[in-house]
Amino acid sequence: MFLPPPIVPATTTTFSAKSALELQRSPLQQLQNRGRRLTAELQNLLDAQSLALMSPAPSTSGVRERKKRGKKKQPIDLAAARSGILTAMRELSDVKEREAALYSTLSGERQELLETVNTHTAKTMRLRQQLGKMDAEAEVKEVEKLRNVKMDLVTEIDARRWELRQLEKEMADVSVRLTRLENVVEARQSSYRGALESSGKRMSEFLKSQGQESPQAAAETWKQEAQTFAEKKEAAEKEYEALCEGMELWESAMDVVSAFEERLATRLKDETSNRQELGGWISQELDKAVAELDERIRRAEAEGWKLLIVAIGAEVQAMREAGEVLKRSFGGGGEVDKLVEHDEEEGQPEMMGLVDRKGMRSSYSPLDD
Repeated sequence: MFLPPPIVPATTTTFSAKSALELQRSPLQQLQNRGRRLTAELQNLLDAQSLALMSPAPSTSGVRERKKRGKKKQPIDLAAARSGILTAMRELSDVKEREAALYSTLSGERQELLETVNTHTAKTMRLRQQLGKMDAEAEVKEVEKLRNVKMDLVTEIDARRWELRQLEKEMADVSVRLTRLENVVEARQSSYRGALESSGKRMSEFLKSQGQESPQAAAETWKQEAQTFAEKKEAAEKEYEALCEGMELWESAMDVVSAFEERLATRLKDETSNRQELGGWISQELDKAVAELDERIRRAEAEGWKLLIVAIGAEVQAMREAGEVLKRSFGGGGEVDKLVEHDEEEGQPEMMGLVDRKGMRSSYSPLDD
């Protein structure tokens, strides 16, 4: 039983360049590293569970022998493996929940950057339009008209000296008006040009700080990044929901196993039961427990949760093997014994059929592998 590594988003050339140290310190990279560690830990716990279910219980003498040989790393027992699987799944679901929240934040940041670029672009277009309109305003036309009048007046003064006083007065008035209007027009144009230049400089500095070459490239980059983070947020939320549902299914399966083990222990302590009655009772209880676990396997198959199919299936196989032992010990009958006999005739465990069943869902989940 193996779990594939978790999905790690590929780094694209459209993202802002970052050093390896920055990536290592980023919250997203830390969450992804933790997700990979939890996935590996979950795989180890599944292997330990499978080994514990297939291994016989160690005898007292065997324990003493191992102590004499010296200290050696002991394998994880069945109870610890079962508890560890739930703990690892719970921690992995917490990682996916935090990962979804982080993707939501990153998507929002890219949306804000995109709005900043769009706002600047719109402002630049308005300034250019306003500056273009000024060339067609009445003041500009009046300036041109007065310039022509001034030239005509100078010519007329030379030709008509006797009207010099009147013409000079009129020329003085026109000169004042011309100077005033020229100053007004120049002031307005200078103001718009300054605003346009300042806006362009600020935008250039902003784009440079973000590693972008132009407003158009920045808008396209951040639009794509925002969409990518939104999609990853949705995928992380789906994985979180699948893990929550999987934990509930696993806990219910462990409740079935624990309840059967407790009832079996209590009945075995009852010295009043004869072997035939005890064998029949155990066979019936095994049938019930296997049937309940099989319902949960079918639920896992419908969702495409291979991890839970294997984990719960291992518990079912252990019960079926226990049924074979009880058949020889107590002569019990029932559905469990029939399933064991069928497995022996076919030459392979019934569990193989359960693991190979197909029921995959369209979206990815850590429980699918």
